[in-house]
Amino acid sequence: MFDRLARLALMSDPVEDLIRKFVVELKQLVRADIVTSLLAGEGVSAASAGKPQIVRAPGKRTPEQIEEQGKAIIAWVRKNQNSSAQQIADALNLSMTELSLPLSRLRETKSIRTTGKLRGTKYNVR
Repeated sequence: MFDRLARLALMSDPVEDLIRKFVVELKQLVRADIVTSLLAGEGVSAASAGKPQIVRAPGKRTPEQIEEQGKAIIAWVRKNQNSSAQQIADALNLSMTELSLPLSRLRETKSIRTTGKLRGTKYNVR
């Protein structure tokens, strides 16, 4: 019995070494596979892998979309001077919430001029 245990103890050192080597190699292969799949599968190039990507909330508009809405607002107000925000929203099929950001940007850039206050505000193109 002691003979058998002694032989098992002598065999366990090489077996443990083989297991450790296998685990190290397996970790390296898994890491390499993950990097390869991320770079190839996600369409990310090695040069842009370190750059952060912009992630938007669902339904959030891009700056380009807001600019396009601003252009549509200016075009409509140019034809319909002294319009209220509600009239603009109805004509362009936008909610008042969707309209507020492009309108405020147009006021900031002085592309649009306002008369009146609060709900009585009327919009005109400069």
